[in-house]
Amino acid sequence: MKKLVLPLLLLSAVTFAQNNDKVNYFSLSLLTDVRNAAIGSQATDNKRAADLIAGLHIVKNNFEYRVGYEYFNAIGFSRDMLNFGYHSERYIPESWIPFANKDFEFTAIPRIGASIINRFEKPNETNPTFKDLHASWWGVQCGLSLRAKLTDHVLIDVTAEFLTRKDIKGLYPNDPDKGWRESNSFGVHYIF
Repeated sequence: MKKLVLPLLLLSAVTFAQNNDKVNYFSLSLLTDVRNAAIGSQATDNKRAADLIAGLHIVKNNFEYRVGYEYFNAIGFSRDMLNFGYHSERYIPESWIPFANKDFEFTAIPRIGASIINRFEKPNETNPTFKDLHASWWGVQCGLSLRAKLTDHVLIDVTAEFLTRKDIKGLYPNDPDKGWRESNSFGVHYIF
């Protein structure tokens, strides 16, 4: 990780030093994992549970830097993350959308990043053999966000992300999982 700090700082300095008419803003976001909010998952015994993801986004010259935090208390999971992405403006022509009177514009943001996954699980009905657990694992993620403006200050966000989950192998050594998991989230951004 130390080897990444200097190149990332250099990239940030070069990007922020430029000045042109590309997308530039600061935003705060709050998203939730769609599946866990709607129907739950195997980890929650198919019971609905809140999995919240908060983030600070700095967009300069179409490059996005995101510092985020995910909190999923139902399974004793949290994640600190740092992502880098690039904004690409897209649109769907009005002729493709029934009853539309203008093109639908949105932004596609492919991104990559790193995470620290924290587990704080305690003995419970589904895992009675666990001792108190406080452990962390490094992970990487890649994903795609689609954002559309609702107002000048509010964006709607749909994100699909794949992340390494070494914590699963650490907690469940016999799990045949390959270590990558998909996460889909939905939420809003507030632009300053």
